[in-house]
Amino acid sequence: MPVSIKLVDSVVQVVDATNGLVTYSITGKHLSTARTVAGTAASPIVMRGGASVQSGSSPTRAGVGAAIEDTLVALTISTRVTGLDTLALIRRDRGLYRISTSPPIVRVTGFGNSSSWGTVGDSILVVADGILGVVRFIGFDAQGWRTVRSVTLGVQAQTVSAVDRRRAEARLARQTKVIQMDGDDIRKGPPPPVGRLEGAPAYWSVASHTLTSSDGTVWIGHYVEGESTVGSRWTIIARGAAPVRTVLPVGVRVRAVAGHVAYALTEDDDGFRVVASFRAVAAPAPVVRR
Repeated sequence: MPVSIKLVDSVVQVVDATNGLVTYSITGKHLSTARTVAGTAASPIVMRGGASVQSGSSPTRAGVGAAIEDTLVALTISTRVTGLDTLALIRRDRGLYRISTSPPIVRVTGFGNSSSWGTVGDSILVVADGILGVVRFIGFDAQGWRTVRSVTLGVQAQTVSAVDRRRAEARLARQTKVIQMDGDDIRKGPPPPVGRLEGAPAYWSVASHTLTSSDGTVWIGHYVEGESTVGSRWTIIARGAAPVRTVLPVGVRVRAVAGHVAYALTEDDDGFRVVASFRAVAAPAPVVRR
């Protein structure tokens, strides 16, 4: 469950909510994994002024998924002057999918985390609230940290209805595969009965993904999954410019951004994975209320 990525002296540092700090060479070779003890925070990211930003398990547990792991992640700032301040509690997007004849399966529900965050260099921290649709830009300098900008995404969180849960259960049932072994051969078994999803959040998130560009441009997005899937909705926030809202096609998963260009993992007509680039084109942002 990676929550941030940073390049430091040609070493790629990935802060992971489960494994702690994982490092790679610039060519992709794994260098180290500094796992943290369960219940403790992941390795911090040092910002200007000596402030530390880190995410880690919250002492509060929420949802059925707590039976497996903490389902809330606390995003905190720590300085020698102010001590520890909690900026956001992020609900991990996990739920238990139960089939009567099988152990529970931990699955991503598709409703989106309740918040997301990212850093721009060592001077800006971006925190997006997935329920309120408000993005805060927190600046760091030698004097400390403060909120320097606040932007509204223009999309309201949508409550998760019983119909949404049933659609999610149907989607998970289609994704759940059963195999049977016959000697050395693997054969597809009968489809499992439809299960039930437990631990679904109360809302669809409107800010479950935050990606930052080296020039300070920030992409805030959320994926919408269901029978009425339209792809992923994004708000692009650049310095000194009004936010641009756009929609990317179904199946596109953005992995990196540079200015107003997104680089995504997708599939071609033959089913092979490819990296594609998309330039943001302004589109009206829907306001969803229920």
